[in-house]
Amino acid sequence: MKTKLPKTPELAKNDYIQLIDGCLNDTNVTLLGAESLDNRTTYLLETAPKITPEETTEDYQMVGRTKIWVDKEKWMPLRYEMYNSDGNLTIKIEIRDLKINSGIPDSEFVFNIPDGAKITTMDLEDFKPPEELSLEEAGEQASFEILTPEYLPEGYTFNHSTVYNNSEFVPDGQTAETVILTYIKKEASIILAETLYEGQLPDNAVIDTGEDIQVNGTEGKYLFLGEMKTLKWKSGNIDLTLSASLEKNEMLKIAESVSVKKKIG
Repeated sequence: MKTKLPKTPELAKNDYIQLIDGCLNDTNVTLLGAESLDNRTTYLLETAPKITPEETTEDYQMVGRTKIWVDKEKWMPLRYEMYNSDGNLTIKIEIRDLKINSGIPDSEFVFNIPDGAKITTMDLEDFKPPEELSLEEAGEQASFEILTPEYLPEGYTFNHSTVYNNSEFVPDGQTAETVILTYIKKEASIILAETLYEGQLPDNAVIDTGEDIQVNGTEGKYLFLGEMKTLKWKSGNIDLTLSASLEKNEMLKIAESVSVKKKIG
């Protein structure tokens, strides 16, 4: 797959430039001191969001303050710790055993297209996101019978659905069709994604992390990242992913209510 990138200066920025830009413009930065991390000396920084008069602390429930350990010699961030507004650690990223310019030859980064490979070119400027559909429209487009939850927490209503097929972008035998149902309640949302794989399930589709759970007797996984929780399980040959900022018992109640297929259209 060859992708033609849009001509925009934003693509020239790398992650570290964006991080520094965001720290300088959107947060208050404090130097807490120096610490040793993995036998390397680092500067320990702490950032806190700048709250404008139009904002409140509720706008930063998921990200309150962030600690960053920056290597004194290489100036690379080696650890991030993000805390929510209640002071609970939600995300931690750490680089260990850092080696810079360790002698990897340039030839390792030269990609040679294998003989007989099918080459497909995609122009991002022509890419359009999937159309928002009603349940009936999604049922007409999808190749499988869509599952819908019989239970939703009070106040949540169906907003829209989308249907996506990746057959244009992946090799034969690895295609997948996904239907996404979105339910909303003011600013909150419940997302239910249903995927049917053709052929062997790709390795990156298998999630082996998270807490083991049961959904109507089927094994699944429960993961949480800050306020956002995710349930993953199977119903027949359909892989399901439920995402929302709800309590675990509510997530399980919704998941268990989509175990029976409901005819669409």
